[in-house]
Amino acid sequence: MAQLCATRYRARNPRATPLYRLFDAHFDEVRGQWEERFERKCGFWRSFVDEQVLRYLDCGLFENGFARVRCPECAEEYLLAFSCKTRELCPSCAAKRSAVEFNEGFEHGMSPAMSSAECRRQRSVTGGIETSTKPE
Repeated sequence: MAQLCATRYRARNPRATPLYRLFDAHFDEVRGQWEERFERKCGFWRSFVDEQVLRYLDCGLFENGFARVRCPECAEEYLLAFSCKTRELCPSCAAKRSAVEFNEGFEHGMSPAMSSAECRRQRSVTGGIETSTKPE
């Protein structure tokens, strides 16, 4: 079992991704030139952009914090870097959130073929609570 636990999680290297390198290299430059070059066409600089980019640049880096995780079955340990938990910009966190919401949908009786409107109706009918499909 220890072999399985050790191979289950593989830490990612966010600094190696093209998106990270793009923001790291050019974000300050774009922000500094926004008013002069882009404001007339795209509107004023929105402050939430700073927060989202800075959170993304900190996401998944061990120097920004981590948790030590231990398998209860085999006592194998690994380090898990903290994430930004945003879905607006970070592809890793957005994918995690999508997977969680997808799994929660199955728990509430939704099928992958349902449209998003059907899923919302199903949630509103059940109140987000799992319902029994057994005949009474």
